[in-house]
Amino acid sequence: MVKSELVEGVAARNPQLFRRDIVQVVEAIFAEITGALARGDRVELRGFGIFSTRLRLARTGLNPLTGAKVPVADKLAPYFRTGKELRERLNHKPRRAEAPVDRIGKLTQPNSTPPRSYAGAIPRVWLVHIQTLEGELKNVETELRVATGADAVSMRARAENIRNAIARFR
Repeated sequence: MVKSELVEGVAARNPQLFRRDIVQVVEAIFAEITGALARGDRVELRGFGIFSTRLRLARTGLNPLTGAKVPVADKLAPYFRTGKELRERLNHKPRRAEAPVDRIGKLTQPNSTPPRSYAGAIPRVWLVHIQTLEGELKNVETELRVATGADAVSMRARAENIRNAIARFR
């Protein structure tokens, strides 16, 4: 997977977000990880893994063209150690923690279908997400009033995506 495929995957799961915003977020995450490693810090992403650096000591290397001995200075090399959950998923073992559930035992993830089994009530998690989407839709519709040309077409599509997301939750 390359960075553009990562952005496409995030965009597919979050149609309410602009691609340019997703690109900025992905770039910011990579910049923060790189900056932390450059400062000598380690970056731990629970369940995914740990990024750190390791010191490679000075040594004498060989030039592959001439065969001459070349001194190689000390340097830091990036190192990644996988987290337990990632290793388990790669090896097809059952995950320790299943998807989050509400107090009645129904799924509460935004990408699944909302539970309707208990008197049509919508979990609080869904209501908060719906309110967020409605606020975002209001902002897009406000911006759409002054948009022209390609911007207006893009904003109409964005507003439609948000309306569809809200409809999925209801």
